[in-house]
Amino acid sequence: MPSAGLRVRITELSPTTLLITFVGDLGAASAAVIRQVLSDYGRPGRHLLVDVSHAERPERTAPVLPAAEGDCVVITGGRPLTSPVPTVATVAEARAMLATEGLEPPSATTDRPTTELDLRALRNRALVADAIDVVRHRYDLPGPESAFTALARASQQHNVPVRILAAAVLRAPAPTGPTWFPGRRKTPQPPLSFPAGPQAARTVRSVLRSLLAVVIRATDAAGGSAQSIAPLDDGLALECQHGMPETLVRDFAWIALTDPTPCARAHRARVRVDADLSTGTEISPVVQHALLAHGVRRICSTPLCASSGRSLGVVSTHHADTADLDDDVVRMVDGLAGETGHWLDWHRRTVVFDALERLHQLAGAPAGA
Repeated sequence: MPSAGLRVRITELSPTTLLITFVGDLGAASAAVIRQVLSDYGRPGRHLLVDVSHAERPERTAPVLPAAEGDCVVITGGRPLTSPVPTVATVAEARAMLATEGLEPPSATTDRPTTELDLRALRNRALVADAIDVVRHRYDLPGPESAFTALARASQQHNVPVRILAAAVLRAPAPTGPTWFPGRRKTPQPPLSFPAGPQAARTVRSVLRSLLAVVIRATDAAGGSAQSIAPLDDGLALECQHGMPETLVRDFAWIALTDPTPCARAHRARVRVDADLSTGTEISPVVQHALLAHGVRRICSTPLCASSGRSLGVVSTHHADTADLDDDVVRMVDGLAGETGHWLDWHRRTVVFDALERLHQLAGAPAGA
């Protein structure tokens, strides 16, 4: 997996006991994501064994552990951890603790069904849950259902995913008047020189899918991917891909901006990054091996920069050889990437702001309006 990746696994040890295992870097997850996992699976009468023995920075779990309903025990692998709930070194010790309290007989964890959670879906649900809470209290709505309805309607009317709108609610300053952004000047949608469908129907995902198809053809690549900046600007979110192994699609669903992968490096440096997988050492060995086994020897990642220079995404191509691309092809890809970065910036400043204004009207309108 990417070096800053994270996996969350759920193992049912008994009808009343779940083992939640975090593997990887907990720094790659927001507290809201960890809280969402505990909220999803914690309930009165259920025992949660939270295993952070395979995780880096396990202290990230401590602030949100009280959010778990029911009994909770943290498995640290013997590492010291300040926690508001009991800690033990191993799963066996956690089960024994429950058994001594007459809550759960000890049992082995092998051959138990395990489910791996979709981290990106968890992030999105945590975003939406936080935004619902903000909207509900900001507009004094009767319940979370009313807040979600307003979010969903504004999302649908402006063709903006709920997760994007939710993130905008959390990031934008609160409105102070009848309009959210008074005096805002709208600019026309910037043109794209590649086929991207009717202007009115364009979304971030559809534009990036069209860009990827054009770039793959132009570079004669075996496959590739296109990513946008995640809703809270804390990672790269996979929007579309072609030819990637299923395991890598899962692992690349969200990439930390600090990750050494070529796409994250291109985003940070705001310049094109070529990575020879047969000699490179910066990418994680697991990802390197998976790509090489799939016939990919080189990755070319190009940032999608706005006119301000800010990177709003990355397009990457996967190649079966390590030969340099033709200079004319590189210039063409750079030009398409620049167009796309400009369009992404316009979408953020225009379409997403329009959706926020609509949400303001829907949530703030008098009852029955």
